[in-house]
Amino acid sequence: MKTPRFGFFVATIFLVNIFHLQAENSTNVPASFQESWLTISNRWGGMPIDSVKQAAETNEVTAQFYLGCSFSDGLGIEKNPAEAFKWMKLAAQQGMARAQRNLGEMLDNGTGVEKNSAEAFGWYQKAAQQGDAWAQVDIGYDYQSGIGTEKNVNEAFGWYQKSAAQGNTQAQVKLGLMYENGNGVSQDYAQAANFYRLAAEQGNADGQNNLGWLYKNGWGVPLNYIEAAKWFQKAVESGELMGAENLAWMYIYGNGVERNNEMAERWILKTFDTNSVEGQYKMGDFITHEFDSNGHEIDANFFRAAEWFRLAAEKGDAKAQFQLAELYNYGKLGNDQRSNCIPWYLKSAANGDAEAQAEIGKLHEFYPNSDLLKSVNPIDSLKQAAEQGDLSAEFDLAHRYHIGDGVPKDPAEAFKWMDKAAQHDISPVTLTIDAHYYLGVMYETGEGVTKNLTNAFQLYQEAAVGGNKPEPFVRLGQMYENGEGVPQDDRLAAENYYQALQFGFFPTSDDTARCTAIENLLGLYVQRRGFPDDTNLVNQQLTEIKRNHPVTTAKAQFLLGQIYFQGKIVPQNLVEAAAWLRLSSNQSLDEARKELEQVESGMSSEQKEAAKSRFDDLDKSIGGAKRSYQQLENYRRSHSW
Repeated sequence: MKTPRFGFFVATIFLVNIFHLQAENSTNVPASFQESWLTISNRWGGMPIDSVKQAAETNEVTAQFYLGCSFSDGLGIEKNPAEAFKWMKLAAQQGMARAQRNLGEMLDNGTGVEKNSAEAFGWYQKAAQQGDAWAQVDIGYDYQSGIGTEKNVNEAFGWYQKSAAQGNTQAQVKLGLMYENGNGVSQDYAQAANFYRLAAEQGNADGQNNLGWLYKNGWGVPLNYIEAAKWFQKAVESGELMGAENLAWMYIYGNGVERNNEMAERWILKTFDTNSVEGQYKMGDFITHEFDSNGHEIDANFFRAAEWFRLAAEKGDAKAQFQLAELYNYGKLGNDQRSNCIPWYLKSAANGDAEAQAEIGKLHEFYPNSDLLKSVNPIDSLKQAAEQGDLSAEFDLAHRYHIGDGVPKDPAEAFKWMDKAAQHDISPVTLTIDAHYYLGVMYETGEGVTKNLTNAFQLYQEAAVGGNKPEPFVRLGQMYENGEGVPQDDRLAAENYYQALQFGFFPTSDDTARCTAIENLLGLYVQRRGFPDDTNLVNQQLTEIKRNHPVTTAKAQFLLGQIYFQGKIVPQNLVEAAAWLRLSSNQSLDEARKELEQVESGMSSEQKEAAKSRFDDLDKSIGGAKRSYQQLENYRRSHSW
C-alpha cells in the first residue's frame, strides 16, 4: 500500500499471501512442480492427514508442499508453524519453486523458525531463477531495500522487469514507482504511467491509485481530474482505502467531480475510524480545507474542525495540538481567542512536533507578556525544531545568527543553518529558494564561509529559476556585467536586470533590488551595451519601465533623461529628456542639473511647456507610488535578511 503524500501517497510496501498463489510455468522441472494449488489441494485435501504424511515421508514433493501449507494455515489440522517450516523446507530442497519462495517468506518473517533474511534471500533467488514471478518480486524488493543482501537498485529493476513481463501486477507497480521517483532509473513519468496502467487494468489497487495520482498532477499523462477520480474510485472498489482519501480531496477541491464537502467527509469516514486519533485528525484536516460552491473557505467550519482536532489533541496527538494552536493563532476561532494558541503550541512542542517548536521560537515577539512563554527560551525551541530539519526554524536561526538577534552574531553558525535550509526540496512556496539566495550572498561576500564567486553564481541561478523575487536576478546581472564568477557578458547582464523587474511590487526609493535593476539596465544602455538581439525591444522595455515601474531614484531618472537626449538607442525626445532630468535634478543630482540646462538650451518654448506638463504628470504618479507602497516595502525590508 502507499503512504500518504499530503493526502495522497509516495511509496509501496510489498505484502502478499505466500502460500496459495499459482506460479507461472517453468521449463526443465518435473511436471508436478508446475501443478496449480487447485490441483494439489484436490489431490491431497480429501485424504486423511496421516495418509498425506505417509506420502510426504516418501519424498512426494506435492504432499510435502501441501502439508507445509496445511500446518501454516490450519487446513484440516491445528496450525503449527514449526511443522509448516519443516515440510516446506523438504519440498524446497527438492527444487519446487513455490516451496522455495514460501520458505523464504517464513524465514523473512520468523514463522516457525528464527528470522534470517540472508537465508530467505537465498531461497527467493532459487525460486526466482526458476521463473517464479512472485519470488522475482521478493528478490527485487530485497535488492531495492538491502534486506538479506547488499542494496542494488539495478538488480532490483532487472528482477521486477522479469516478473512484470510475466504479467505480475505487483512488479508492474514496483517498476512504475521506480520510474516515478527516479530510483535506479532516470525519472520518467510516462513510463511510470505505462506500468501503473498495466497493473491497474488487471485490477491492482495500487496501480489504480497511482495512475489516478499521475492524472491528478498531469505527470506522464495529460492532466485530467475526471480520469484521476475514475481511477481513485476503482482503487477503492479494489480495496485500496487510500483511494478513498484521494477521492475526498477531489470532492473538497471540486477536481473531476462537483465540489461536495459532504461527499468528501463520507469518503473520509470510509477510510478512517473517527474514534481513533488518526481519524479525528483527518476529519479536522479535511474540514479546514472545505469550500463553498464559489471556492471560498467556509469560515464557520473552522469551529467544527477545532472540535475534531481537540478530540485528538486531548489524547496527546502532537499534530492535532499544533493544528488547534494554528486555528487560534490565525484568528480562525475569533480574534479575541488568539492567545489560546500558546498552551497548545507548548503541548505540541513538548510532544516533539518541530513545527510547533519553530513557532514557539517566534511567539515571544507577538505575545511578549505571556507568563506561559516566559519559561521557554525561544532560541532553544528554534534549535530543537531546526535539529529535526524544520525549514523555517533553520532559516530563522540563520537570520538570528547573522544579525545577532537573541544570540551572539556568528557568521559561521548563520552559514551552517542557511546551508541546511537550502538542502530542502525547492518549490515556489518554500523558504528554500531564499536560502539559496542568501547562501549565494555569503559565498559572494565571504561571510561565514570562504569566498567563492562560482558557488555564489550557481546559488543565485538556482534561486532565480525557482523563485519569484528580483534579488537573485540583480546579483546575476551584476556578476555577468563585472565578469565575477562567470565570463563577462553584457547581454546576459541586461537580460537578468530586465528579468528582475518582472517580480514583486512597483519599486520605490526603498526597494533596493528593483531600483538597482533599473539603474544598471539603463546604465548599460546609455553606454550602448547589452542590447537584445532585436533592438526594437529596447524601446518596448523603456516604455514598460516608465509605465509599470515608477523610476524613483535620481540616478535612474538621470539615465532615462540621458537616453532620450542622446537619441542613439531610441529617437531623440527633448520633452521626455527634460522631464526626467528635472525629476533627477530636484533630488539634488548635480549631473542632472547640468544636463538639463544643456537640453533646455536647444528647446523651443512649446517644448519647454510640454516638458513642464510631462514633469508634473511624472512627479504626481511617482509620488503616489511612493506613498502607496512605502508602508508595505518598509515592512518587507524590516523582515528581510
